[in-house]
Amino acid sequence: MKRIIISSALFVAGLISAPHTMAQSPNDSTLQLADSTVRQQVELGAEALEAVNAILSRYMPWHNVTFNGKVRSDRLPLSPTVRIYAENATLLQISLRAPLLGEIGRAEITSSEALVVNRWKKTYFQESLDNITSAYPNILSDIQNLLLGRVVLVGSGVLSLDNLHQVELVKTDNDEWAIVPRQKPMNGKLNYGYITAPGGRTEALYAEMEGRPESLAVTYEYVDNAMDMIFDLKTSGGSTRAMLDFTSVRWGGERMAPINVNNGYTRMSVQEFLKNLK
Repeated sequence: MKRIIISSALFVAGLISAPHTMAQSPNDSTLQLADSTVRQQVELGAEALEAVNAILSRYMPWHNVTFNGKVRSDRLPLSPTVRIYAENATLLQISLRAPLLGEIGRAEITSSEALVVNRWKKTYFQESLDNITSAYPNILSDIQNLLLGRVVLVGSGVLSLDNLHQVELVKTDNDEWAIVPRQKPMNGKLNYGYITAPGGRTEALYAEMEGRPESLAVTYEYVDNAMDMIFDLKTSGGSTRAMLDFTSVRWGGERMAPINVNNGYTRMSVQEFLKNLK
């Protein structure tokens, strides 16, 4: 596992630091892409076109989805169970439960607001997301699609025929495909890219900020209807590993019952809430 994370991160890191041309093969195909204002033309080799078709064929439209599993981390004394419920671009609910204690935490995020509750200590914070969504309008949708293991382009959403011209595809020695944006977002400071398997599934995401010590590698593993997401975060203070170990990911589901924070809960600022977690 560690080898996969390191090799994927190094490969993508190498690509995002140097320019590459779109992967070609002797039997080139031309794919016409529709943009909002102009039609783009991208030349894809036969192998690259097959890889794109394999990726996009997995991206079925969806309305709601439910994840069940566990959270594992070297920073946690136990492994709480997690349930995640999402409605496309409108709602993300995350519930953590511990043995004997029941639900210990809940996060509910909409396109306009974030509510995070510590049920154990009966504290919460509730903040508007207007400042965030004004700078990044589709952030909720992008987070949801990353949880679904999809390739997401910052500012353009999920990889599709409409934004395919924004990326380069480079085949690796293991017959995987690296997908790297042609232009770096956040004023050219965010470097990121993906590794996808020959069958189209996302295997890894790597991201780093230029001039900063932080970097993030996310590895996806799949077994039947289950999926694991392994997060390796590096900062100036060291490294942290965490895993979302999903035992099931299924379409559909129902919203979790709301929490009445007016019943004995103390509202805090984000900073106070985080400090109170310790």
